[in-house]
Amino acid sequence: MSILIRWGALAVLLVSCGVGASPPASRAVLGQTLRYDPNVAVAALKPVSLTFWTQVDQEEIYRKLVDDYTALHPNVRIDLVSSSYQDHFPKLQAALSAGIGPDLFHFHNAFHRELAAYMEPYPEAVLPREALEQDFRQVGAHRIDGKIYYLDTGLMTSCIFYNTKAWAEAGLTAADIPRTWDKLRAVAVRLTKRDSQGRVIQAGFNPNGIGWSLVTAMNYQQGLRMFSSEGESRPLIVSPATRRSLDWLKALYKPGGPADAKLPEFHESFAQGSSAMIYGWGWVNNWLAKNNPETPFDTFPLPSWTKTVPPAYDRNNGESTPCVNKDSSAEKKAVAFDLIKFFLASDEYLQMIDQKFSLAPSKRSLSEKKLFGERVFSSFSAILDRTVWPGTVPVDYEGLLTSRLIDPVVLDHVGFQEALEATQKGLVGLLATQNFRSREGDYAHAGEFSPAP
Repeated sequence: MSILIRWGALAVLLVSCGVGASPPASRAVLGQTLRYDPNVAVAALKPVSLTFWTQVDQEEIYRKLVDDYTALHPNVRIDLVSSSYQDHFPKLQAALSAGIGPDLFHFHNAFHRELAAYMEPYPEAVLPREALEQDFRQVGAHRIDGKIYYLDTGLMTSCIFYNTKAWAEAGLTAADIPRTWDKLRAVAVRLTKRDSQGRVIQAGFNPNGIGWSLVTAMNYQQGLRMFSSEGESRPLIVSPATRRSLDWLKALYKPGGPADAKLPEFHESFAQGSSAMIYGWGWVNNWLAKNNPETPFDTFPLPSWTKTVPPAYDRNNGESTPCVNKDSSAEKKAVAFDLIKFFLASDEYLQMIDQKFSLAPSKRSLSEKKLFGERVFSSFSAILDRTVWPGTVPVDYEGLLTSRLIDPVVLDHVGFQEALEATQKGLVGLLATQNFRSREGDYAHAGEFSPAP
């Protein structure tokens, strides 16, 4: 080899090693207990390509996540593909079952039964359960046979929405915000308006279309869970607690009461101004912003049966973290879990999700941030630590409870015991066919749901 060639090779080596240039700046480590070091290379710097399927609604957030991650790790390429809600999950299930699914996919726990078999559990070495439990709420509720496949990015629960204009016109002030269900009914009577024929033109409180969820909340407040947690999960509906909840709901529709079955469903009626108060979940905030942003409203936390703190105020449910395809290669799964660790250790992307979908943060470091406005956030925060995730409630549960119990007893005056027995029978069959397992027991075991003090 000539001297010229040897010097040329040396020059290339010096340039490739960065000799004579400034070393790359060290990036700050992210996270609280779960920590992510962006300075550590992934896949030994070898080129790796992943596919990531998501919904259009999440595309903007996950696009930023992917762009930021690949900027840190330029040897990684992630192809993000988006579909509508209607298309995403059927396409995803078909692709996964055929063995051609993406390496990463957006998931909602409503599809747990259909998609769980295709998920890879979190590797303890990358995403230690103890660290996750320190940083996030109700991690224990998501354990399946001791393993975790996804977490909540944020949590949604219920509150009472009220029309501030109607409230003021009725002479009500902040001092009138009810702390008990009986007081709420009394306030609802004051908010009710009728025409000259006595027909309700403004319901003081409208539970149309969501009575089943309201009854469930009222049952929780009396210590009655939705499902048994020992052995085979069974519905817990046959109880004096259910009778009490239904009696309260039924009284709203009596002559002179503040509700009217002829009005539209709760959220639509509220937007139209024909309801002054409704029980609603966080998605109502988004729905109003999209469909009637001029609606003057505020919220307050759920009342309870007494002024004391109940065992639980209501259920909660969450948006879920992306999941990893168990059939992807080991190399791709390793990068996918590294991306999820980056996602969870950083507050930024979780905050974007919580703000977009009106969720209370599941990450404790974000718990004091008012991410989507004071109105809903403060009402969620007041009760969130006393809400329960019952597990992925079967899709047909709501319809069955409504058609066999709520509507017959409350609106059609069917005998309580007759309707209750039909409901119990239907729910038992539903849970058996869906191989349902309640997560309420795990939630209590995690120490975040305990008897009232």
